[in-house]
Amino acid sequence: MKTGEFIRDLMSERGITARELSRRIGVSHVTIGKWLRNDFQPSGKNLETLAAFFSVTPAAIIFGETCLIRPRLTEVSEDEIAIPVIDLRASCGYGLISPPVTQVRMFRATRAWLASRLMATANLSALRIITADGDSMAPGIHNGDFAFIDTTQLKINADALYALQYGGSIFIKRVMMKADGGVVLISDNERYPAQTIDDPESLRVVGRVVLVFNVREP
Repeated sequence: MKTGEFIRDLMSERGITARELSRRIGVSHVTIGKWLRNDFQPSGKNLETLAAFFSVTPAAIIFGETCLIRPRLTEVSEDEIAIPVIDLRASCGYGLISPPVTQVRMFRATRAWLASRLMATANLSALRIITADGDSMAPGIHNGDFAFIDTTQLKINADALYALQYGGSIFIKRVMMKADGGVVLISDNERYPAQTIDDPESLRVVGRVVLVFNVREP
């Protein structure tokens, strides 16, 4: 299903017309018409506003049902893989309290597509997808983007991007190892200062981030 058809389905579920949607989200009727005809996809603030209105992620708007399927509908071909999408938002800001984890969707992709984007050491069967929240990792990671996590990589053994639990909160941060055994948590957004953790054992590594979908790019 293309983006336009997915938006139509969301509108149908809400029982609203294109003109009503235009009024509710502050986007011109002409622009919405182009989305529905698949002339181009929503992007930037318009994508974020549209996703928030329908209570879905920006990635769901872009990928629709072609990639996001219900957990029970997991029949895929031999050259495909279904990756669980977890109902957990990982902070790209000051941290989110970790809620109970629930699988809400499956992301379907071909093995060839994944292989062309992932490092060779990534474990496909252990991949999970969580949603980024906040702007501390911008411009590389934006609010609502999908982060693919290799849940077998639970040790910080390289300077890389990790999903971490610390003090009851979930973060996505770049981790730099220090010679004295500590680590530094680094945000890409310069407005957020780096944080030094002297005792890495106080961090729980959820997994290594091996792929990010920045769905706001045109």
